Amino acid sequence: MGRPRGRYKSKELDAAIQRVLDGTKGKVVAQDTRIPYNTLMKAVRARKAGVMTLRQRPGPKTVLPKTCEEDLVAWIGAMQQDGHPPDRQAVLVKATQLLRKVDPAQAALTSGWYKRFRQRHPKLTRRMAQVISHARNYVDLAAVERLFETIILTLALLSMVNKTKEDRAAAAKLRASLRIKRGKDSKKLTLSKTALKWASFAATLGLMPLPDGQIRSTSEEVVV
Repeated sequence: MGRPRGRYKSKELDAAIQRVLDGTKGKVVAQDTRIPYNTLMKAVRARKAGVMTLRQRPGPKTVLPKTCEEDLVAWIGAMQQDGHPPDRQAVLVKATQLLRKVDPAQAALTSGWYKRFRQRHPKLTRRMAQVISHARNYVDLAAVERLFETIILTLALLSMVNKTKEDRAAAAKLRASLRIKRGKDSKKLTLSKTALKWASFAATLGLMPLPDGQIRSTSEEVVV
């Protein structure tokens, strides 16, 4: 069984054109090679006119012009080489930007276009897999040790923070208990006018009497 009609290589088309130019009828060559007759004769006329024709990609035309798609492929390749392969959304945004430079009225490209784009450029998919594999293999013993040291340092800092909080709480509790004890054990004291004056002045500075309630005596006055 022959190959499906329309599936042929460039060198097979060149050979078929040469057969027609050598005198073989086009219909016979088209039947033998399963190259469409109209396609074959169009190529023969172009060859006679000295025009070189390039075989186009089968199927509908791409949304992006060829030059724009080539620029997009180059951009993706550069990003992959830099270790930052763009994801699907980033590619769609970039492709839409290129498309709207050509035609501002164009709608945003969809995931369907992205899938067909990947199929047209399978090298990009393989290159992305290589970048991801390289990143995974790059984790070595030194990197693991650095990570472990970072975790230990973080735990030590957290322990110090907790210790500081505990010390502050204990100090606050001690101050509260001293105030309660001082309130229970306090006695009325008789101060001289000078002592009252200095006590008032100390109060304006936020100073407090001695926490144990002791009294120091001098020959002239009593100071709390």
